[in-house]
Amino acid sequence: MSKTDYEKIQDLKFYAEYRSQRFRRARYYLMKEGERVIHEGEKVFVEFPDNGKSKKPAEVSKESGAWYALRDLLAKAVELSQKPKAKPAKVENSETKPMRKRTPKP
Repeated sequence: MSKTDYEKIQDLKFYAEYRSQRFRRARYYLMKEGERVIHEGEKVFVEFPDNGKSKKPAEVSKESGAWYALRDLLAKAVELSQKPKAKPAKVENSETKPMRKRTPKP
């Protein structure tokens, strides 16, 4: 049996938090270590139409709005988990700093 999208999110060390909104809408926020994930100054979430049965992301029914929302949230989690490796910081000290050439005084 293949893994559900929610299990794949958990494999990436994330999880989804359910929050209901007005007018039969809901959101799944991407969470990591008890905090909502913030990417480029915005919280990462997916909004979807809700029938009130989506509170447990591990138990959503197939082809429901929550099921599609978890698929989209998984795509965002994969994108955030594949950050490119940063170049090491360049450190200048007296040994690596290029010496400035000085011209002799006349």
